[in-house]
Amino acid sequence: MPDSIAYRPMDEHYGVAKKDFMRWVRLHTPMLREVPPAVVRVKRKCLDVPYTRKDAPRAKLDLYWPKEGEGPFPVAVFLHGGAWMTCQRRDLQIYLALRALGRGFAVASVGYTLTDEAEHPTQLCEVKTAIRFLRSHADEYMLDAGRMALMGDSAGGHLASLAAVTAHVAELDDPTLGWPGVDSSVSAVVDWFGPIDLSTMDKQFAQSGVNSLLMPWSAIHSPASFLLGEAPPYCPEKVRTANPESFVDASCPPFYILHGTADQIVPCGQSIHFAKVLRDAIGEEKVTLELMEGKAHGDLAFFTPAAQDRVLDFLEKWV
Repeated sequence: MPDSIAYRPMDEHYGVAKKDFMRWVRLHTPMLREVPPAVVRVKRKCLDVPYTRKDAPRAKLDLYWPKEGEGPFPVAVFLHGGAWMTCQRRDLQIYLALRALGRGFAVASVGYTLTDEAEHPTQLCEVKTAIRFLRSHADEYMLDAGRMALMGDSAGGHLASLAAVTAHVAELDDPTLGWPGVDSSVSAVVDWFGPIDLSTMDKQFAQSGVNSLLMPWSAIHSPASFLLGEAPPYCPEKVRTANPESFVDASCPPFYILHGTADQIVPCGQSIHFAKVLRDAIGEEKVTLELMEGKAHGDLAFFTPAAQDRVLDFLEKWV
């Protein structure tokens, strides 16, 4: 275990509030700054829908429907990235999901509490509550409660993956947020370059030869530490419950995983290993891994019509 002061819990060494410390880190880390808002020209929509029974300002979702039809529509539930500490549900990342409207899907863009306000498993519990809310209100919102998929990029990909594999894990749920007893499972998952094992990120970067643009993931000022409340080397049980691969079994839904081989934020080894774990559990035919050669984190190549159509073909097959 490292003995450097930089790896110890922040409250032992910093005389500032976590929120202020995070603000300083964001200010000095260009990759952690906000993403510009999207211009969404969708006529049929319902914005700012609260999905929990607790006061959580970011725990709201936006619903978008195809231009025609009365449903019930299958649902693509999208979770934004931002290292769990920045960005929001209406920024440019939503363009990864909106193309699904043209395939007859409704799109729900889900916000969640960031790590300056709460730590794991709050974000996960909120995502699962959003699924239960959508399922409980399916008739009201013209949704097909039996056909739902989770999609997310970066931190959103992590949350999408974790929510899908822990749908029936009671220790990682909070029924007081609303709609207890309602199923939070989904039919399929799309994970764009999400972190999967928070304990192996630095090692994978070192082995790959790709230089990370962020601080070490095991450092106290890393996004993983803000999510967990302390540096990963010091909280192995928290790391276990935050790692999607910890909960993979034969009941997991099909996955489509996309990652750039030149990713300098999340090493592509995360997705390669996760795909192997999933294939061993649910079978080769249910797991698609697309490695985009030479592409970086959030590269525009992921937003091209061709790349998005491959994702939508997968959703149509499994959802």
